[in-house]
Amino acid sequence: MLFKISYCVLVVMLMLSCVAPVHNSSPGQPMFQSFEFENDGIGAIDEVRISYSGFDLPTIRNPHFNPFHRVAFSETMTIPIPEQIPIHWVSNDSVRHDISVKFRDLVKDKTIFYGFKFNFVDDHVEIYLVEKLPSRTQYLNLKRTKVFPPVQ
Repeated sequence: MLFKISYCVLVVMLMLSCVAPVHNSSPGQPMFQSFEFENDGIGAIDEVRISYSGFDLPTIRNPHFNPFHRVAFSETMTIPIPEQIPIHWVSNDSVRHDISVKFRDLVKDKTIFYGFKFNFVDDHVEIYLVEKLPSRTQYLNLKRTKVFPPVQ
């Protein structure tokens, strides 16, 4: 009897493991996301704070980014994509910058969505959508497309 129960449990577990993951496109559903932060300006930036689905990004305390001209810090989270995000930073000339960006509409295809790159350039920020590209290798191929400010 115990063998039959164990066998049934095994069969059910195998059936459940074969179910393909569902890509939920409902707003507010948690999704895996990668966040990259870069300073492409001429001086350091401080006090970077992006309010994102109830979290302050980057999660490090007192974020200070020297001009590095490549990704200086990255992190991942599984959280919903917010409708709108406020972004705050202080540029090298001690000027405080605050902007608000409509965000959820930037993601067109959630099946290839991977995250966002925030590229600070002195007095403005550029946001890139990071998407997964098909790959026949074990390596993750990513494409970064500038989505903010909108390309005219």
